[in-house]
Amino acid sequence: VFPFSGVLRAHIRSHLGISPYQCNICDYIAADKAALIRHLRTHSGERPYICKICHYPFTVKANCERHLRKKHLKTTRKDIEKNIEYVASNAAEMVDAFCSPDTVCKFCG
Repeated sequence: VFPFSGVLRAHIRSHLGISPYQCNICDYIAADKAALIRHLRTHSGERPYICKICHYPFTVKANCERHLRKKHLKTTRKDIEKNIEYVASNAAEMVDAFCSPDTVCKFCG
């Protein structure tokens, strides 16, 4: 069971091999917009998740959470969440500028 219809649509696309979000910088193709935003950080060098304890930056929140558990021994969700700083970025604008969900059909060109 999926909490939102958009999540279900992305899940179905993964089964069908449909990946509508293509990076215009390289050949990467993503099944959902969030994956494309994470990918674009490899090009921009953006690391919006920052450990508040040692100030080490991460591209993905889960990696920052793992860092807090392993390096700073934070075990509770509350301790982990309060020690992550998110620095807002223009990632959504990057998707609109560099990539498009309207890609050429893989089957018919």
